[in-house]
Order: sequence, then structure tokens, then C-alpha cells
Amino acid sequence: MEALLRGGAVDEVLERCADALVGDRTDSRHLVGCVLSQPVHGRFTRLHGSTVSSALRDAVHQQMHLSSAPWAEVESRTVALFGLDELPMALADAARAEKFEALVAVPIDVDGTRAAALVGFIAPHRRPLPGFVRQLFDHLADITALALSHQWSNDDLRRAARRDGLTGVANRTGFDEQMMTCDPALITVLYIDLDEFKAINDVHGHECGDRVLVEVARRLVSVSGPTDLVARLGGDEFALVHFGVDIEAAREIGEQVVVAVGQP
Repeated sequence: MEALLRGGAVDEVLERCADALVGDRTDSRHLVGCVLSQPVHGRFTRLHGSTVSSALRDAVHQQMHLSSAPWAEVESRTVALFGLDELPMALADAARAEKFEALVAVPIDVDGTRAAALVGFIAPHRRPLPGFVRQLFDHLADITALALSHQWSNDDLRRAARRDGLTGVANRTGFDEQMMTCDPALITVLYIDLDEFKAINDVHGHECGDRVLVEVARRLVSVSGPTDLVARLGGDEFALVHFGVDIEAAREIGEQVVVAVGQP
């Protein structure tokens, strides 16, 4: 929480949460844990936690991308306890080798999307889970959820600042930032200016003109490549940044743009 309050990076917060999942108490409780994050298509891709052994880390890594992972079907913010006989064999064997007897998992959703999971190994195994362990997981889940929610909100704001509010493609800021971060020798930029657009606004009104801009942006995106950038620079001016310097390929894209935008 200290790192979060002083504006620490979310990775630092998650590392501290993972490191807090450790304990060796006089009541013979032993605990070590990690935090999983950065989901892609519902599967975690990042593991935080310096106290987890390499063997346990490898075993958890093997489960991170699987829909059958122990934490995959657990409801958000539910503290779930699994005996070793309930775990996949490789994960159970790694835990057993280090004298752990159970796994505790707390998935965390942010805005309805699975965002992270706290995973801990504990010994001895006793149901129900001891109160101090449950409280620790609940507390760290609160911090993790707050950190990720804060990060996601900031990411949304940054994306919004780089997007054209009307068409949804990049705006001038997004275009300029892209141009500053890429090698000019490795890109081709096509500029598109709509002829007679002012007449559309004058004759049919700005609402009709806005619909034209939205449709033009959609058509530009449809002919661009997966790594290309379409941007509205302002008014009726657009740009398409193509990552490649093949003149023939750029000419072909330009012809596709003319055909696509020129369709009724």
C-alpha cells in the first residue's frame, strides 16, 4: 500500500503484495506465494514474487496459460483452498517436494474482467483456512485490485487522449507520438484529404459530414494492415502510417485507399 500511495508502478505494488504472502509463525503455519497478472485472452502471462522457489515458479508457470488451472473457475475475491490431491500432478509434486500441503488462490476481477490472482502454498493443510491467512489474502487482494483498477483507469485515459472522439482512430497526438517513436526510414506515410468535404457540411449539415468522416475512417482501417496506424489529423485530413518501405506495396495501399474511399 505504501508504494501505491506514493504513486509506485503497479509492478512494484504487485511484487510487494507477492512478497507479503510469506510467513513462518509459531503455530507452525508456513506460507509462500506469488501474484499472477497481465491476462491475455483470459490467461495470465506474468508472475510476481521473489520468495517462490524456481521449482514452484516453473510449476505455476505451466498452469498459468491453462483453462484447467486451479484458480481458473474460482469466483473473484473468493479465498479458495485446494489440497494437493486436488491439484494437477506437476503442481502438487512441486509443492509436496517443499513440504507444502495445500494451495490457496484468490482470483481478482477488475470491471468484470479477470485481472490477477493471488496464489499461495501453505502447510499444514487444515480446513477451514486459519483466520489470519484468510485476512492476509483478503487484505492483499484489496491492494492488488486497487492498484490494477488505478492502472487500467490511467491506461483508458491515455488511450482516450490519443484517440479521435468521432471516428475512433488515432488523433493528431497519437499520430505525432507514433512518428516520434518509429524510424522514418522504415515507414511509409500516406496523407488523405477529402475533396469537396466542405460542400457536404454546407449543403447537408455537420451531422451528415460527421457520418462521412466516420465511414471514411472505417474504410481506411479496412484496407490497412494489422500493424498500420490510421489517424485523423484534423477536419477532413487523415493519415495512414504503413510499417514498410516497399514502394510498390505503398502504391498498392494507396490505390486501395482511393478505391475504398471512392465507393458510394
